[in-house]
Amino acid sequence: DKLSFVCGVLTIMVIEAVLLLAPEKMGRLYTTLLIPLMVARYVIYRADLYHYFMYDFCYYAQVLMLIYMYKYPHNLELGKAMFAISNGPLCIAIVMWRNSLVFHS
Repeated sequence: DKLSFVCGVLTIMVIEAVLLLAPEKMGRLYTTLLIPLMVARYVIYRADLYHYFMYDFCYYAQVLMLIYMYKYPHNLELGKAMFAISNGPLCIAIVMWRNSLVFHS
């Protein structure tokens, strides 16, 4: 728990630094973090027989964001759809499922 807490806080700090100092590199950081975390999540979920949760909408949104960033970066309609997906159903799900980032035990 302590290691994951430290890694989480450091990741937030790195993301903030990249957004403030070099926002054009955020896509690369996003990809660098997303791919190993998704693979690790699949391995853990597969061991616990929860791998079908990887078909959830939020995972499709992550893959769609990668497609938008690398395959169709100038597609305005897809960009608007990604904005709507990120700020619509996914944000509402955070409130609805009471997800939170808690900095204490």
